[in-house]
Amino acid sequence: MPTVDLLLIGAGPVGCLLASALASRGHACDWYIRNPQLRMQLQGLRLRFPDSETQPDLTSLSVPEQLDSQKYNTVITSVKSQQTEPLLCSLNLSADTRILAVANGLISGSFHLGLLYGGAYLEDEVLHTRHSNLLQIGTLGAAAEHSDWFAELLRCDWLDCDSVPDMEIRQWHKLCLNCVLNPLTALLDVPNGSMLDSLDSPLVSGLIGELQLVASSHLGTRWHYTAADIREGVRRLIEATIANSSSMREDLRRGREPEIANMNAAIVRLGRQYGIPCPLHAAVTEMIISVSKVSADEH
Repeated sequence: MPTVDLLLIGAGPVGCLLASALASRGHACDWYIRNPQLRMQLQGLRLRFPDSETQPDLTSLSVPEQLDSQKYNTVITSVKSQQTEPLLCSLNLSADTRILAVANGLISGSFHLGLLYGGAYLEDEVLHTRHSNLLQIGTLGAAAEHSDWFAELLRCDWLDCDSVPDMEIRQWHKLCLNCVLNPLTALLDVPNGSMLDSLDSPLVSGLIGELQLVASSHLGTRWHYTAADIREGVRRLIEATIANSSSMREDLRRGREPEIANMNAAIVRLGRQYGIPCPLHAAVTEMIISVSKVSADEH
């Protein structure tokens, strides 16, 4: 593998997972963590699996206090989906910089997108995860193809990485799963597993129905998933992350901005564009925004 001047931005659960993966492979990397308190806290990062715990050796990672993005030829971001595109624009990267954005939600641009299945959640310096995470990597827009390269860079014992085609379709499939699971666990303040017995409820069925209509209108014949496929995908996601707390739930609990703008709110906007009413996604969006304002005030 050629010399890599690598920058990782983001220190949430997924950012910590990626940092640990890079460190486990011994890759030199600058890990930019904006919050000084979090920067200190994560020096003691530990990974807790269902049956064991380990402290990754982070000595190959540097944690700069200031960001000089022009020195890097490879950038990996793990920030909120609504922050991804503004962040990449602000970095003023050269045209040949390899970019991988790992994010949920609906984002667009010319770069590589990473979709994480399995995931993690962070409690102080402890990252709760599992042994069998999967990161799918593919291109969006007119990005040059480096998916195999990124997959090899990040693959480790507990993070499998696949280079995949048709990333826009896969992005929408993952979006549908998250638009059901994330806001409902956040509003009910429950872990993912608590939703397993509610997948046949009228609310879940209605959310999936609206998603199906908007996805079919936006993607046309490229969209081959059915409502039953989406429901089964949500079931599998829950079973794979049964003890996890969704990122949107954690955002509300900690007074942070949730990813609703690029998830359910994006479905409402696109539905309006195609003349498709999405009252359930609109209601969920309004409730998440309302609760997030109260949570932010409390923090």
